[in-house]
Amino acid sequence: MRRAWRFLLVVLSLALYFVVLAPVGYAALTLLSVLPTRDPDVRARRLQKIVCWGFRTMHDWLRVIRIIDFNPRDVEGRLPDGPCIVVANHRTLTDITSIMASFGPMTAAVKPEIYRMWWLRPLIKSAGFIEGASANPLDLGNMVDAASGSARGGSRFLLFPEGTRAPGDRLLPFGRTAFEIACRADVPVVPVLLRWKHPWLSKEYRLFAMPKGRTELRIEALLPVYPAEFHGSSRALKDVVESTFRARLSVDSGRELEEFNAGINRESAQAAHR
Repeated sequence: MRRAWRFLLVVLSLALYFVVLAPVGYAALTLLSVLPTRDPDVRARRLQKIVCWGFRTMHDWLRVIRIIDFNPRDVEGRLPDGPCIVVANHRTLTDITSIMASFGPMTAAVKPEIYRMWWLRPLIKSAGFIEGASANPLDLGNMVDAASGSARGGSRFLLFPEGTRAPGDRLLPFGRTAFEIACRADVPVVPVLLRWKHPWLSKEYRLFAMPKGRTELRIEALLPVYPAEFHGSSRALKDVVESTFRARLSVDSGRELEEFNAGINRESAQAAHR
């Protein structure tokens, strides 16, 4: 009965969003994005603040109707005042909204198929978001260059090193993209831990498949890690941050942990040999 009631609340919330909030919100953001300005960065920050406010309001509503027990104002830790690369584990489709609702304005990479929508691209671009990488290796290089430039310009940039949502309680292997960006821009990496209980909008529970228990989320920002501590090595930076996530989230055990440590040892030995 409880799951049926939550399902009904989700349907009603979606109807309210698509019929009322989305048209008004997109119209207001589009108007702000096309107004003349002397400083595009100021406009981008203003649009990001509005987006974060919308995400915070959304999570307040989801908490009130008891869909997701999460308050963006009750996170542990904080981000540095200056530019940084924020990296987080990835379980659900609401990870980016919860992080931006908690820590305020930041930029991110948007999937190419979304970024290239003619009616959405001007708004996304004006807000300082960049196009994510496709299967083309050249796209990845362009994304790294754009993200590095954004970070050097003073922005916080959010990335999920796993690249996709992880199933179950696993933590997928990290890619080096986020850490390469941090090294090129010479800005710190801030690990942000997302601890989910009964995660909704995950690989296991999609939009209309509600988990049995109440969904809960707790967020913690750890101390920043600086590329200079690793002599600008994105590989070493990645290894340390990934091991921190695995230790804090306790996702490795037995054979998986042995294989992970063996991989680090092999890479460290190869780097020393070179």
